[in-house]
Amino acid sequence: MLHRDGTIWWEATVGELARLGIQRTQLDPERYPLTAPHLRATPEQIADAERRLGITLDDQYRSLLGTGNGWPSMILDADLLSTDELGQGPLWDAAWERLDILREDGPADLLPPRDELLPILVSEYQEDVMLLWLGGPVTDGSHPVLWYANELIDEWPTVYDWMLGMTALLELRVGKLRAAADGLTTARGVQPASPPGSRQIP
Repeated sequence: MLHRDGTIWWEATVGELARLGIQRTQLDPERYPLTAPHLRATPEQIADAERRLGITLDDQYRSLLGTGNGWPSMILDADLLSTDELGQGPLWDAAWERLDILREDGPADLLPPRDELLPILVSEYQEDVMLLWLGGPVTDGSHPVLWYANELIDEWPTVYDWMLGMTALLELRVGKLRAAADGLTTARGVQPASPPGSRQIP
């Protein structure tokens, strides 16, 4: 989402994803426990992460961390890494283990060079890893984001576009959960509380 002047409204962008996450939990609380983004990263936390990584983070990615410093199970059972998890920890290690396997088993051009990749979202149980491609073109203060899960699944030109993509993905998931819930309700002889496709929470 954007401000009237065209700048990115990060709070609203993250908030829209959180709103959909609440709907997902209401529709299937056992499968999707409610999670929320952590408190925003401080400039000191971002600077510590940059020192540990030996790089300067993209402006858009810094702004995202400055809105929510990590987010457990943000999407696809994968965690948005916090500043404390950049460059260290089990999820960081898991990301590189999967990427190293991809590099060994996949085509030679499947992955950019290792020193051009920065994992930013990692699943503990699935194969999903999403990364900033630090060697890619810079657009509006951001490098591209790449999504790998045994192969290249998708890519976005900026962190903001990636967040919009994750929002669209979660909205699709919520729609499927709602359709399944409405179908179950109808099968039991009870009319659904809202018509299929409604954005209202049942």
